[in-house]
Amino acid sequence: MEDDQTVGGSGPCGRHAFPPDNAAGRIARPMLPSKDACPLCHCSLELPLPYQVTVFENRAPAMAHIPGDAAVPPTQNVFELTAPARGRCDLVVYSQQHDTKLFMMPPHEILCLVEAWRDRYRELTELPEVRFVSIFENKGREAGMTLDHPHGQIYSFPFLPPQVQAKWQQTQAFGPGPNGLWDRIIAKEARDGVRVIAQTDGFLAAQPFYARYPYEVHVWARRDGVCSLLEMTPQERRELAALLKNIASRYENLWPDAKYGFPTLMLMHQLSKGSGVENYRFHIEFLPLQRSPDKLKYRASIESGTGTFLNDALPENQAAELRAAAPQNLAMPNVIFS
Repeated sequence: MEDDQTVGGSGPCGRHAFPPDNAAGRIARPMLPSKDACPLCHCSLELPLPYQVTVFENRAPAMAHIPGDAAVPPTQNVFELTAPARGRCDLVVYSQQHDTKLFMMPPHEILCLVEAWRDRYRELTELPEVRFVSIFENKGREAGMTLDHPHGQIYSFPFLPPQVQAKWQQTQAFGPGPNGLWDRIIAKEARDGVRVIAQTDGFLAAQPFYARYPYEVHVWARRDGVCSLLEMTPQERRELAALLKNIASRYENLWPDAKYGFPTLMLMHQLSKGSGVENYRFHIEFLPLQRSPDKLKYRASIESGTGTFLNDALPENQAAELRAAAPQNLAMPNVIFS
């Protein structure tokens, strides 16, 4: 059995197989509509009123709210293990401006987005059926984006996805304190220095020594106990907003004339439920799908089939390139980059 978990579909899948009425129905969702037909623009049928940031439930969800009394007959057959796709799928619209992107937004607008993420994260983690909340963005058509309007998504899972489970197990194995997993990673990157992209008092952004993708960047909260957005101080949230713009701008400035526009996956990792989650550490992964101005990064057979990643260059060299790709318009009160 593979260790992945399937949302939607049926049949053998290791741990969970969910009925096809959620994820499978997403095949009919909108696919790259024209600007005048965009469902996320102001005055559309979906969003008739002006807004700065808005969050609403996805109309084509992979998971949805299912009453607690909804269940499937128990079975002992491993090939027929099923459970309701109990969770939430939200859409987060960054701006009512159709043609903007995260790197173009001023820091105070990104701070508004951070606050919206935080508010919705709190609401979702309070739901008894939710175990893990993933905030993410697929930027660029090559990354699977189906609407050009600037937006991201929030998936609320009733279980820990496999990669998150692995990180959680490693966190527990290393234990708390300065010898814990996350403090040791941050200390190594700060000590080595050559992979650091930007840093503030509250955060460190670097290409990790274990980078899987070309130009992969991780942003870690420095302070012990910051396992999610909920533990961050107002100052730390301001710094996070500025760092998001910093990293997004560097990607855009690296190859400004490249035809692909640097398609990137952005995933926010945080935990708020379970004993010992205070030892976990909030971090963001930026996973670019472009390896040169005219070449994309594909997860080919050996990578997709075995989980063994082949990075095309040394993180130290690529970090130097990103440091040279200066960010833009980053002035924000009380936020100092070093």
